[in-house]
Amino acid sequence: MRTFIAIELPANVQKQVYQVQLQLQASLQGLQIARCIRWTPITQIHLTLRFLGETNPIQQESLTRQLKPVALHQIAFRLSWGEIGCFPDFRKPNIVWLSIGGEVERLQQLQAQIERLAQTVGFVTEKRPFSPHLTLGRARRDSSPVELRRAGEALKNFQSELETHRRAPVAHDPFVVTQLVYMQSELRPEGARHTPVMHYRLG
Repeated sequence: MRTFIAIELPANVQKQVYQVQLQLQASLQGLQIARCIRWTPITQIHLTLRFLGETNPIQQESLTRQLKPVALHQIAFRLSWGEIGCFPDFRKPNIVWLSIGGEVERLQQLQAQIERLAQTVGFVTEKRPFSPHLTLGRARRDSSPVELRRAGEALKNFQSELETHRRAPVAHDPFVVTQLVYMQSELRPEGARHTPVMHYRLG
């Protein structure tokens, strides 16, 4: 099965992130380009630490066993969410995301430990540097380059209005990370469905 390791969002943060999604949808709807982005269901939004992909039973057993000491050696830490951005950029918004702030150095240390664990159980080294974010939505495959470019401009303008206080920001509370979750990811026509396999409390 396909698996990954992540941090779940508390309910109050989920509600705040959902409000951002609704505002972005309304902004694109006004320009009649809302259809070009497929928004992630709020219950499926997590802070992914390592996407593993296809994971065989031996790797699953090893991961579920070794994640416990990794979690216990990391004390709880505080994070927050912030700016709207896109991968690869606003000119081609394949992925719409929210940035992560707070005690990012501790987050990076934890992610580095998980990366080493992934390699010890047979996964190849992740080539892309870790860039913590929350995925709000993804471009639909049938969206035209023109639609996506217009959507990217709208998203960039939205963020600019927040920065210049022309738009009232959604309250965004910091949250304390107290556990990791090992997740299963099932591909479906409507998008990936994520299901927790096991939770691990931080030390």
